[in-house]
Amino acid sequence: MKPRSKTWFILALALVTPLLALDGWLFNSAQAVEVEIELTIRQSQYFKTKWAPPPENSSVVLTIKNEDDIRHGFTSQLFQDLLVRTLSDGVQVYGKGIQGLYLDPGATIQLRFQVLRPGDYEFNCDLHPSMRGELLLLHVDVV
Repeated sequence: MKPRSKTWFILALALVTPLLALDGWLFNSAQAVEVEIELTIRQSQYFKTKWAPPPENSSVVLTIKNEDDIRHGFTSQLFQDLLVRTLSDGVQVYGKGIQGLYLDPGATIQLRFQVLRPGDYEFNCDLHPSMRGELLLLHVDVV
């Protein structure tokens, strides 16, 4: 190999390697994953309108919409000891951390949190005890 050709080869490799690393081709590193889950409250029932199993340590955006004409609550053991960020209008968050929240008629809230513990988490409306549901947060390997 001529010295000039070798220089061009090293220069090209130096330019391409960071691009391959950023794109995930060169190294198999865990990428930040954000999963969206959507619940809709309609006729005093919870409906999963968008759901995907979030991998462990992924970020979850849980959107809850109240389409009913009455206020509903949302409580779950899932949020104990979790750092949760909320974004909403017309929502009251109560308790230490998040023990639960109330959604006024027509209100929507987004809860952002990290899945630290896979499991089956029940949720319910503390105002209407027959309203129940569950979120299954699985350990899913990202490939």
